[in-house]
Amino acid sequence: MVPIARRNLLAEKLRLAIAIGGVAFAVFLIVTIQSLYYGFRSGAGDFARQFPASLWVVQPGIGDLARSSSEIPASLQPEIAQMPGVAAAVRAEGRLQRISVDGHEDLSFVIGFEDGPATMQAFRSLGYAQPPARGEIIAHDSIAHRGQKVSLNGRQLSVIDTYAGGIPMAGYSFMNYEDARDAFGLPGYVNYIVVYPLPGSSPQEIAASIQAAHPDVSTLTNEQLVDFTGRAVDSFLPIISVLLAIAFLVGAAIVSLIIYTATVEKSRDYAVLKALGASNVRLYLVVLSQSFIVSVAGFVVGTPLSFLVASVVHRTVPEFLTDTDWTSVAVVLAAVISMSLIAAYLPASRIARIDPATVFRA
Repeated sequence: MVPIARRNLLAEKLRLAIAIGGVAFAVFLIVTIQSLYYGFRSGAGDFARQFPASLWVVQPGIGDLARSSSEIPASLQPEIAQMPGVAAAVRAEGRLQRISVDGHEDLSFVIGFEDGPATMQAFRSLGYAQPPARGEIIAHDSIAHRGQKVSLNGRQLSVIDTYAGGIPMAGYSFMNYEDARDAFGLPGYVNYIVVYPLPGSSPQEIAASIQAAHPDVSTLTNEQLVDFTGRAVDSFLPIISVLLAIAFLVGAAIVSLIIYTATVEKSRDYAVLKALGASNVRLYLVVLSQSFIVSVAGFVVGTPLSFLVASVVHRTVPEFLTDTDWTSVAVVLAAVISMSLIAAYLPASRIARIDPATVFRA
């Protein structure tokens, strides 16, 4: 059946190219949308994965730092610092802020950590020599470049470095703690208390101790922060699902239309095969083989194209985050195979209606 299917497809090379191109475009859209989703989901949790602190003491109900506002008593910090297993407890101020660069405004989650050995070590683990001093900021790389001046709440800050973690609209920037207090702090309160456990200590046990002593606050581990920020990206899943469904249906429609047209043109040939004893099932396999060949060829063309375009765009626009693994590619291949099965339905139903007697009426 495959040689007949191949011969039918090659009879009209332009039509074959259009069919493969249509499927390749659908595959390109599916892979690109899927890789963007995984890229943004992974990027949203980068800060929590990279930051060396293990616990965040926050206001109850807070899950995602960048999209919520926490206020807890600053007086809790000395007590938490003295708890068993705690190496350091550091006050932190963080808010989603508008940062102005050359007259253009962008949103960033700006956070400042209280000065001390733990904060110094944390910034060194992130690759910086030290935390920002007064009047300085480490800005998210989608907002500003090193050496630029930015404006935040009327304050002029010098960009001493950039940070790539997080995603646009939720990218992290770091400023001096005292500057953060002046910009958006409240007397007697802090946004967070960041806890660094001693080596060998259990963050879960420390969290339980904090909750037992202070039931009016909540604790989050870095793993929970990663999960919560990922869920924020998941809120776009309905839109993503619709776009993927549209791309899938477009690919299936193109293949179905092309194969159906070829089937109509070859109706006499199929009638001859029926007259010679070929069953509908065998003829269905011819149509299915054509659909499968076109779909797989589109997959082979579209998948590398999506990787190439994503690579070029990411180098041009760093905030364009993509993340695709072989599991995702396998899912797309399964979708393409399903596409070929669906696309074969209409031409297969046409074959079922072909009367072998038409050969003798010509």
